[in-house]
Amino acid sequence: MRSVCLGLIMILVFVFAANAEIINIPEDFETIQAGIDATEDGDTVLVQPGIYIGQVRFDSRDITVGSLFLTTRDEAYVDSTIIDGDGEGNIVLFRRGLGNPVIAGFTVRNCYCGERGGAIFCESASPIISNVKIIDCEGQRMGLAIYLLNSSAEIDDCVFADNNTSGFLFYFMGRLGVNRVIMRNCSIFTNIINTLFLANFPVSFINSTIVNNQGESTMFDNGRMIFSNCILRGNVVPEGNVSVDAQIEVSYSNIEGGQDGFGGDRIEWGEGNIDTDPLFADPDEDDYHLTADSPCIDTGDPEFDIDPDGTRTDMGAFYFHQRDVAVEPLELNFPPIGWGQLDSMSFTISNDGLTDLTIESIMGCRCGGCFWMNEFDPDLWEPIVIESQHNVQLWVYYRPEEGVNRERTIYIRSDDPDEPEVFVQATGEVNVIGDMDTSVPLSLRLNPPYPNPFNSTTTVGYLMSLQSHVSIEIYNIEGQLVDVLLDQVMPAGKHNVEWNANGQSAGVYFVKLKNNIVSQKENIQKVIVLK
Repeated sequence: MRSVCLGLIMILVFVFAANAEIINIPEDFETIQAGIDATEDGDTVLVQPGIYIGQVRFDSRDITVGSLFLTTRDEAYVDSTIIDGDGEGNIVLFRRGLGNPVIAGFTVRNCYCGERGGAIFCESASPIISNVKIIDCEGQRMGLAIYLLNSSAEIDDCVFADNNTSGFLFYFMGRLGVNRVIMRNCSIFTNIINTLFLANFPVSFINSTIVNNQGESTMFDNGRMIFSNCILRGNVVPEGNVSVDAQIEVSYSNIEGGQDGFGGDRIEWGEGNIDTDPLFADPDEDDYHLTADSPCIDTGDPEFDIDPDGTRTDMGAFYFHQRDVAVEPLELNFPPIGWGQLDSMSFTISNDGLTDLTIESIMGCRCGGCFWMNEFDPDLWEPIVIESQHNVQLWVYYRPEEGVNRERTIYIRSDDPDEPEVFVQATGEVNVIGDMDTSVPLSLRLNPPYPNPFNSTTTVGYLMSLQSHVSIEIYNIEGQLVDVLLDQVMPAGKHNVEWNANGQSAGVYFVKLKNNIVSQKENIQKVIVLK
């Protein structure tokens, strides 16, 4: 879901609102309604998972009622925190209120609509309805899912599915020039209806998916319907009756049948529209996420806000995530070593997405401790950018300074919106307690090249105390890099590498060896090339 900013704002309001009270259900009150009755404007009713039967009446209160989704952003709480209508109507009610009351993070089910309103009834109010699922409701007349009278509303990241009405699923009636509804990132599917929408004031659909609904009359009747970055496919209605009297404006949307697919003659057909299979993940199982080859990816309005992964907005309610961090392994278990001895292990951060991934910080390893990573000294930190389908290998060093086992959690933070923080757990054991072992150096040693001077090739020898990444570079007397002899992970031990200087002019050069061990200082040897 896209509305991360709205959700964060809601959380900040929930946590920091001055003088606001938090009422917990069922800890403080057994029912949601009892909690609401005890509130004042600005308060929050926080509801634990469970099934709550009966009405939720906001009346005129300007409050927030939400599941634990409010504080966690975990969508599982939307499914597990249920308001059950028990076959009655007008389950969530807003009446004659100022401000913007909020309901967020619930499933509303099993409602019945007789005359007016089934799941949500709103009169002369301006609610925010966020991350709510309205499913399995039945009715006969007006507004089975949402009934608005002289009201405006923001409806974000909501699902309306498997409802059945011989009337209108949505019924919006109000004052022209005053009332307006915005539906963002909503998915409306597999409903059996007479008419999907009846409105007499503007309704804006932004990044929404309206698919596989079956209507007896029409989808959109009356009012002004504005579609941006939407997908409308598979809706079955009598030919020519997708819209009747509604004024339709469409841009950057995937519309089955194109402009003719709407019917009617009040169509303003804008830029960026397409008519092609959106390639949903599994529409037979009501999974309307996009797949990697979908034509709806990066084809939304370029003037709209970018998707959370930093790419151009996609069409539909579910953007395709193009940035993806993967870390392997998530546990580094150092075998027992002596007090003061040194060991190293590595983990790899991969970008399995389609766009660049930025590693913003790596916390938890500090110089001077038993575990450390020199590359991520906080005083020297610069974010790492990993290109699509590339990776970086990072080394963790372990040197216990006293005779106890050690643990450390490494926090990897990136701009992956789905998994911004990944944890690597490092554990190390000690099997020797005694005097500090200082025989293992924390550095490399670069031996003098031989022969030197030389006119063709010379051998560069070096000693490594432990496995790590190492590089050997050649610089001329002006400090310019002229050759790289080695740039890879090497095991501990003695090694040699040859430098062929046939392509270089005669003169003085410098061989520089370095690695990423914390106490390592650069090793430099001077060589002379003769011609």
